[in-house]
Amino acid sequence: MNTAYRDNAIAKNRLLLKLTMAWAVSSSAAALALIFICFYALTHQQVHWLPMCTGAEFSIGQRNYSSAYLKEMTEKCADLRLTYNPETIDARYAMLTHLLPANKQEVFAKLLDEERKTVHDKNISSVFYSESVSVDVAHHQGQIAGLLYRTSHGLQLAPERKVYRLQFTFKDGLLSLSSIQEIHDAT
Repeated sequence: MNTAYRDNAIAKNRLLLKLTMAWAVSSSAAALALIFICFYALTHQQVHWLPMCTGAEFSIGQRNYSSAYLKEMTEKCADLRLTYNPETIDARYAMLTHLLPANKQEVFAKLLDEERKTVHDKNISSVFYSESVSVDVAHHQGQIAGLLYRTSHGLQLAPERKVYRLQFTFKDGLLSLSSIQEIHDAT
């Protein structure tokens, strides 16, 4: 009986099995590496925006955002909160309320209802001119300073220099307003 033929066939099969196993292991390793790369890219993706309403470019990601975005949000929230008249206050405060997390919107709207009534009763108009905005991305805070002009029943009140701190929360790529506080001891 010719065992050389059989041994040669077994050796070729063993070599083929080793090559197949090496290909399977390397393919599996490559597939795992690609899965991790795709997962990383998905969770760390950045979206760069150049909105039409502003000249600033900013980026928003799942885990972080640019300081220009926080600055823009600080200016927008301060404008919605401090610039109004009896005709626009309802719409502006409704837009401001939508910038809060859903679980805080109802409580915040109730706080603003008293101010809405006062604005309608006393015919108050308010305009805030921002002079400086500083942001702290690490703490999700913005600080805005400027002049607040108000009129009541058509009479101009003395302009006041005001400083406000706006606190935000950032979760899953969404920046939400938490609070707006006036800072009294700022110089």
